[in-house]
Amino acid sequence: MIPYLLAYLFASVFSFCYSKSRDKSAIVIFASLTFLTLFLPLALRYGIGTDYENYVRIIDAFVRTGVNKSIEIGWTPLLLFIRNFQFDSHFFFVVPAFVSTLIIFISVPRKYLWFCLPPYVAIYWLESFSLVRQAFAASVFLLALHWFFKKKYLTFLLFALLSTILHKSMAIPLVLTSLSLLSWRIFAPWTNCLILLGFYLFTRLVNVGQLLMDVVVGNTPYARYVSSQFNKTSEGGSGMGLYLRLVIFLILLIVPFVQYRKIRLRICNPATLAAVERRREYNLLCLYVLALMAGHVLAYQIHIFNRIPNIFSVFYLFFAYKLMNAKSRYRMVVMGLFQVLLFMLFLATLRGASVSSVGGLGIVPYQSIFSR
Repeated sequence: MIPYLLAYLFASVFSFCYSKSRDKSAIVIFASLTFLTLFLPLALRYGIGTDYENYVRIIDAFVRTGVNKSIEIGWTPLLLFIRNFQFDSHFFFVVPAFVSTLIIFISVPRKYLWFCLPPYVAIYWLESFSLVRQAFAASVFLLALHWFFKKKYLTFLLFALLSTILHKSMAIPLVLTSLSLLSWRIFAPWTNCLILLGFYLFTRLVNVGQLLMDVVVGNTPYARYVSSQFNKTSEGGSGMGLYLRLVIFLILLIVPFVQYRKIRLRICNPATLAAVERRREYNLLCLYVLALMAGHVLAYQIHIFNRIPNIFSVFYLFFAYKLMNAKSRYRMVVMGLFQVLLFMLFLATLRGASVSSVGGLGIVPYQSIFSR
């Protein structure tokens, strides 16, 4: 656990110095230190992560045959590069580590990085050690979201489609992001709480996860999972991790809310247009958080649904950014609580991530490429 704790500590300190520095040389130095703190552990890891050995077999098979039948077509250029230049199969892990880390600095304004980075490390960064393809695709979608907020919708669509050919699960945030452009009237603090708590209580009475597996998943291209090892009851333990997440989701659904008054869209008032944009961002946050909540609740019932929350893990950067810009008088207290709860989840994830355990990410203890 120690290497991951040190990475969390150093990334937090260096990103704070990067965000607060005024000297150009200091900015470059601390940006580099922050980047290396996140990149090097990912790039140099070896033999850890539940899918590591499987990825190595896929790459070696492609190098021998030149045929990619195992992973999404979006990875073919990287596989061809490795094959044509005879790079080691480990290069497959280095490229996503570099690009996904770079995307952070593109997507998050410098002055906000100190607050946004710890949640990123606590959730997405840990998962990216194991879920290489899905995590990287989610990172590419984060870049798409960067352009979405700038109203560069064609650029957004190009990066969003790129993320879907890297991992087809990214079609879910693509649909949700598009839906955020609609005039949602249901999203407000109290209604959000009712939706979240109502769904949670309903799933305590009905095994929705098993119902979805039997009725929905069984009639889709994913039907093979119905009879697989993934269609089993999750080992949920005490459920403390789920309760911590529910508190975090309530914070995100309530605190960033910005009340706005009805306006006539034909009046091109900059203030009212800005209010509309803030409202749309809030709608998007609600759609993401509710989908993330549903994924965690379902994953607590059936193991295969653990992959749904992983789709949205990278968006904790977006969540933190919205929380930091909230107008609530309790913003500072809630910001501190948000970080503490996520650090608790960070520790809980590491405790359950042993290489020898059946579940978890399989990343503890850390092992580098120099040990092979």
